Amino acid sequence: MMKSFLTLSLLLLSATVSASPPDSEVRGTISAIYQLGAHFEKLLKTHSGNEDAIKTDLKKYISNITTGNLHQRWMEFIKQTPVSSSFYHTVFESMTPQGKLDVQSISSSGRRSEAKVKMKVKEIYAPSIDMITLDELFAKYKISNMTFPQIIAKLPTSSLAELVEYKIISERVDTHKLRLKDGKWKISKIEQEIVSSTIEVILPKKKDALQSN
Repeated sequence: MMKSFLTLSLLLLSATVSASPPDSEVRGTISAIYQLGAHFEKLLKTHSGNEDAIKTDLKKYISNITTGNLHQRWMEFIKQTPVSSSFYHTVFESMTPQGKLDVQSISSSGRRSEAKVKMKVKEIYAPSIDMITLDELFAKYKISNMTFPQIIAKLPTSSLAELVEYKIISERVDTHKLRLKDGKWKISKIEQEIVSSTIEVILPKKKDALQSN
């Protein structure tokens, strides 16, 4: 009787372990989504501007690592956006970590998993292109190195103001929600939390200033 109980216990333990996501698989999926920008650049070179081929390959890549609403949003974005659009660069910029990813935790329950990832990200904002104000940047990012008045003091007072850019380095924690689908761990949702940011004002060069007048 005791032997049967122990055998059953071991079988249950084995089933529990096999149902849990191996960390390496979850880490692989997470790593892949942050390499989207690099993968897209490779596709541009490999397919030499063939839009259909680029989009088909990109959809395949994304379908392999995402599911649910996140997958649907990506498919719609690719469908509506030409590969020559700057929107791809804008999106991938905020998804490309500066340095290594710090996977802080991975937890699972059945066919679901959650992983928290800490990273640094660099983003460049040009008000004339991105249609974003300094107020909106301060509302979005927790800027720690400069105050609003200090940044205002650095801005040109002439018509060159539209050429100003802002470089923001953020420390961010992304929470990935994953589901086991078709034998693979795929991301269904990503929640982002900005821990802190630094901002730098990039003033226009003299040559740009002369050309704008």
